[in-house]
Amino acid sequence: MSGRGRYPGLAILALAWVGGGTLALAGSTLIPLWILAVATGVALLAGLRLRLRLVLVVAVVLAGGLWTTQAARRGLDARLPRALEGQTLTVIGRVVGLPRNQPRRVRFTLAVGTAWGAHGAGVDGLRRIALSWYRPPATTPRVGERWRFQVRLQRPRSLSNPGSFDYAGWAFAHGINATGYVYHNHGIRLAPAGAGLGPVRARIARAVNRALPASPWAGLVAGLAVGARGGMTPAQWQTLRATGTSHLLAISGLHLGLVAMLVFLLTSLVVRRFPALTRRVPTRLVAAGVGLLAALVYAALAGFSLPTQRALIMLAAPLLALLSRRRLGVGAALGLAAVVVTLITPLAVLSASFWLSFGAVCALAWGLVGYRGRGWLRPQWVVFLGLIPLLALFFGRIPLLGPVANLVAIPVVGWLAVPAALTGALAELLHAGWGTPLFHASAFVLAHLWPLLEWLQARSFATVAASPPLWALAAAVLGVVLLLAPRGLGVRLAGLGLLVPLFWPPMPTIAPGTYRVTVLDVGQGLAAVVRTAHHVLLIDTGPRWWGGNDAGHSIVIPYLQARGVRAPNEVVLSHADSDHSGGLASIERQWPGLAVL
Repeated sequence: MSGRGRYPGLAILALAWVGGGTLALAGSTLIPLWILAVATGVALLAGLRLRLRLVLVVAVVLAGGLWTTQAARRGLDARLPRALEGQTLTVIGRVVGLPRNQPRRVRFTLAVGTAWGAHGAGVDGLRRIALSWYRPPATTPRVGERWRFQVRLQRPRSLSNPGSFDYAGWAFAHGINATGYVYHNHGIRLAPAGAGLGPVRARIARAVNRALPASPWAGLVAGLAVGARGGMTPAQWQTLRATGTSHLLAISGLHLGLVAMLVFLLTSLVVRRFPALTRRVPTRLVAAGVGLLAALVYAALAGFSLPTQRALIMLAAPLLALLSRRRLGVGAALGLAAVVVTLITPLAVLSASFWLSFGAVCALAWGLVGYRGRGWLRPQWVVFLGLIPLLALFFGRIPLLGPVANLVAIPVVGWLAVPAALTGALAELLHAGWGTPLFHASAFVLAHLWPLLEWLQARSFATVAASPPLWALAAAVLGVVLLLAPRGLGVRLAGLGLLVPLFWPPMPTIAPGTYRVTVLDVGQGLAAVVRTAHHVLLIDTGPRWWGGNDAGHSIVIPYLQARGVRAPNEVVLSHADSDHSGGLASIERQWPGLAVL
């Protein structure tokens, strides 16, 4: 690497670019932009003039850090000024993304055009705000519509608990500058949605809800069809996470690959029936072009989410190479996808889905070297082993039964539920109501798959907690690389040994005769966990919030699972107020028969 010669390959440069962006956000403060700009320029000029590959790689690392840092600084500068938190503001903007209709409220994101305060003073910098409209009127916002609201806002915040979702980090990565609510139901629609991709997605989502009005599977079908997952229940998400099948509802490489492959095969069969056409253009080129177009349409229906972007670029790279009659390796395609995604969304490196999606492809590319077998079994184990360090880092627990669940769920969802939902979506665009039987078919498939997932979720060994230190994570990454190495290298046993620190000891032990009290951050209310060497007592369960969610599902259960607690021994409720007992329903669903005092 350090010698002179030809320039580094695309895969190495992509790794340097992404690594630079990740390192730029790893510290507690951001490096000044001018320092990064000068260092990048010096390294780039030196590398090109001296043709030193190592110096060029360093230049790309610095360039990736520069690109990500400027995006982070713009995001910080666009946050709501603290002086305006809690103030009544007027905003005008367009609804982006699909609104989420929940009991007694609707949640949506508004791309702000103009904003001003109570005395007419303009508010600069706001770009996107996440709003909740409590007890909304019959006419609620739809994607693409332009509205004027009176709102009260604050900066995005998270409740600080191990194992819980970091909403503030998610909002920062997705460009959400403030969160709040519509004040006094003051909202006026200024312009209809018009034409565009968003209204098409919303139309299909509404068609799914009309076709399955009382079905618990409507949210899942809408998620498979257009990536609209707002109708899924907390219990459904919990089942998917516990069984390692959440990726089935994120339209990514699996779904786009299956769609492209099916269209490729069907197009090949049709084109071969017209010999005159195949004499002009090879069949595989026509099929590749139509397959890529089908994948692009599906990605558009899914809203071009982060996993969808990565998958589409990964799929487009080899298909375009085929169309141009060039060869493109997996490493080059993966590197190209990583660079394009981070150019479009520099803060994607903060997202768990970014690392999980690229990590899965890397694991497959490395773990299937020389593999000539067929079937789902080995790829499932390769992905499971490859993602162990990332799952421990981002979620604090690992679904041990994930390979078993995916062995059944991937072909069932990929070959049955997804084609039915997607074909139903296309049929619905042709004529209202035509997609109803296909949506029912997709729901039928999911209804028969779900009992298996719930049965696997209920096993005591379904998940294992893992909250390792940084050195154990680094050792686990190296262990996975060795464990998935091609046969004949003789390093797999060493790789297995490097995974041990990830799980042992699982958690700090509590000495007999002592106890540990943890008061969880639930906002207004209380939830505390008292642990002894052999007993876990839960005192209160936190509040229940608007929209149906509660602290039991969002905070208490993730914390206990992250700490390796299979189930509390009992629950004590101090009194029946909802801010102390609101999470009990979710906890009892998770552990039926739990003693409650």
